[in-house]
Amino acid sequence: VREFQPDWINLQFTPGTFRDGRFFLPSLLTLARIFRRQTAPICLTAHESARVLISGNTWRNRALGYLRRFEIETGLKKLRPAKVFVSNSQHGTDLARAGLAPTPLPILSNIPRGPRPESSPGPEVPVDVRIALIFGRISVDWNPYPVLSALAAETGEASGPLAIVSVGEVGHRDLGWQSVVRVATTLGLSTHRLGTLPSETISSWMQCATYGISPTPFALWQKSGACAAMLLHDLPMIFSDETPNDGQLLPPRFASIQGNKLEWLDAPKARRAVPTTPDELWAKMALR
Repeated sequence: VREFQPDWINLQFTPGTFRDGRFFLPSLLTLARIFRRQTAPICLTAHESARVLISGNTWRNRALGYLRRFEIETGLKKLRPAKVFVSNSQHGTDLARAGLAPTPLPILSNIPRGPRPESSPGPEVPVDVRIALIFGRISVDWNPYPVLSALAAETGEASGPLAIVSVGEVGHRDLGWQSVVRVATTLGLSTHRLGTLPSETISSWMQCATYGISPTPFALWQKSGACAAMLLHDLPMIFSDETPNDGQLLPPRFASIQGNKLEWLDAPKARRAVPTTPDELWAKMALR
């Protein structure tokens, strides 16, 4: 801050980045003290909140969630941000409860759409199969069975073979991907993990795919860069939970699980999310 003397500062908040030992609050308070020494306004972009860190399945997790929310809400308020941005309605609700006034932002895809490939982007997947693509991280907590079993039942033998293809880093010590492989194997589906690829190659795979599978919960899909890339590539998305009725924007075409089956929906035009450009994103974020 002293070296560059910025006109304004945009702080990207992902809680794990601010962990100091077992806690988040000490580092946030330290950051607030540092920022108070200068006059540049701070804009806060909250990419995560305590809600996605902590599950409420046990009393211990509920108690830990209460502590994490207290730490995060207290620390972020101490930063006294001039503007607060979120990528989805759920994080907006979390921060509004803390007394902040968040502005929703569309998330930007980091995979530009390239020319449509004339053939398969690589030899890893047979050319005669349809592809259900998973892009990026797969949480350990995500259960792939509802999506894969419903997808296998819908496609069936008459539609030809289906392959589950992973591109990008799966993260989480591969545990999420290993769960996908186990479930797919029991359902008779082939799996292919392609790993890190150039963005133009990922774009080609997305354009060759029939479906995009999102391990991100539907309520948080707008915070997902993987979903943003699928949106940009007109890839129909499949979610493993029901569609929330909270007024959020929706992918143009998507499916959720209803009674162990895929329920496909075409979003009304008024609620369709559209890909954004860097200039459009900047115009929403810039201080005036």
